[in-house]
Amino acid sequence: FNPPLEAGDKYYFVATTGVLYETDKTINTITKLYDGKKQTLGSMILHENRLYWGDGLHTDEKSFLHVFDLKTKKMLKEISLEGHIERAPLIHGRSIFIPTGPAGLIAYSLDDFKLKWWAKDYQGKKLHIDSNLLLVGEKICATTVYDLKGVICFDAKNGKATQFSQLTRDPKSEITIWKKHVVGFATEGNLTKPKWDIPADFYLYDVENDKMKMSKELRGFNFFAPVIRGDEAFIALSTGDFILMELPSGKIHFMGEFPEPFSNNTFMKGQEYCSLGIMGKYRCFTKTKSGFALSTDKRLFETVIGRISFEKGRLIAPSRIGFIIE
Repeated sequence: FNPPLEAGDKYYFVATTGVLYETDKTINTITKLYDGKKQTLGSMILHENRLYWGDGLHTDEKSFLHVFDLKTKKMLKEISLEGHIERAPLIHGRSIFIPTGPAGLIAYSLDDFKLKWWAKDYQGKKLHIDSNLLLVGEKICATTVYDLKGVICFDAKNGKATQFSQLTRDPKSEITIWKKHVVGFATEGNLTKPKWDIPADFYLYDVENDKMKMSKELRGFNFFAPVIRGDEAFIALSTGDFILMELPSGKIHFMGEFPEPFSNNTFMKGQEYCSLGIMGKYRCFTKTKSGFALSTDKRLFETVIGRISFEKGRLIAPSRIGFIIE
């Protein structure tokens, strides 16, 4: 579901089966390092030569945080947790912060892995945190869905919720940051019952001033945060729409569309604005004097199911049977 992480001359990735692999940069020579027992989305981070990832899918009520030492090639620590871990943890200072779905947000010491704090609810309502985490100053910001819908930020030191801004729809997407604003999508769309014209609210939450600056309905959804360059957000939607949004004003520039859902993350290929459709349609647009022009239009003949990486001129896209590399 996620692209591999680079460490030295090797790549590391966790398959949805929970198995950790090491591979060379061609992803041809593959070594199994750890045989996991639970399914996972494989959202992993690398810190001080250690890999951190969690497991569990959306219906799981128990999961593990794994800490794997790349020097010894052994599992250093496995912490049993309530809930499930669908996004990568966040490390700040000497703490690791873990989104655990229905169990809320948990912080552990990075030195001895002792519990520092655990945020389970806010104003009598249960937190359900499946988003990735953002560090904004000394605040840890996330989104919560279902019983409590909105953006919430915590004091990184003690776990106290310092602010909350409600949303009408569930903020199911990952989130990103723009000038101390949390950026993401809120939608009732899902991939288990594919109905591609379900709308999403594209929102900007100003953390510094504790204010929802924008909640703009779009005619489609995405579960990944948009690419932000300068003051523009590049968005691809389940309806096949490619758009650029001016973040200060909310003005939308329409690039084009295609009759195939685009629900993966957007990415830049130089000056090209690109994304992959769920059936492998590969489309890129470039800016022209009169608007936008289609610059890449081909098909990869795979079902792309997760986060796409484009770095150093190389495309890596996770599919149901491995990685597409171009």
